[in-house]
Amino acid sequence: MRGKNGKSEINQGIEKLQQMEMERLYQNSLHIFKEVERRTFMNPNIRSIFLSSYNTYKLKGNLRFELAPESEENFQKRIEAAKDRAKALLNEVFSDEKELQIIIPASKFSRAGLIRKYLYKANYQIVDSFTTSAFDSYYENQATILVINTQRNNVRTAKIIDGLCYRDFNEVGKLRVNDNLFLYNLKTNTIVNIYDDRGCDIWSNNIQSQKKLYDRFNDWILEYDKNEIDLFYSNIDGI
Repeated sequence: MRGKNGKSEINQGIEKLQQMEMERLYQNSLHIFKEVERRTFMNPNIRSIFLSSYNTYKLKGNLRFELAPESEENFQKRIEAAKDRAKALLNEVFSDEKELQIIIPASKFSRAGLIRKYLYKANYQIVDSFTTSAFDSYYENQATILVINTQRNNVRTAKIIDGLCYRDFNEVGKLRVNDNLFLYNLKTNTIVNIYDDRGCDIWSNNIQSQKKLYDRFNDWILEYDKNEIDLFYSNIDGI
């Protein structure tokens, strides 16, 4: 049967479905465009760090803290001490924050799998992703830096700390975090990197917040770097 324009009803139906699909794709593209417009990209200064280095150790003002005390010989007590110190440092850096960013370098990843294991709920926003050769010593190919924004109370902080502190140990029943994980405070521009049970790097170009950390946790600064760090912060007054 043909319609008034000479086309069969079947063809007319197909054309209508095609038009509906085109409209759906158009509306979807508008939605994606609006999402991209709203997207808050990573701080360009922080981005530049990960394009050139795999940590903040060599940056001016970096604080390197000892987590597991060398004086403690009992393995389990060392790990527990490391976890307590890591928790105290994170609480200090993010004490007034409701949101934070997690920065995860990886060679190959499933976004859902890589991100979700660090969160209670799938409530997060991917704010940036880019490739870098700064992690060549960890990955065969260029690493992809994935940056997500989420609520602080959505982050499984205790699990992350536990997994990083057991990173180098095959303890039965213990989660091990093998990713090079960074936590970022957007307001104070502070990067926290718990690299394993031995230590933690904290860096910011916000000297005021760094000086507070230096003063409060001075006894935890790694002995190897203490003279250089003390010299840097002894020249900063009035904070």
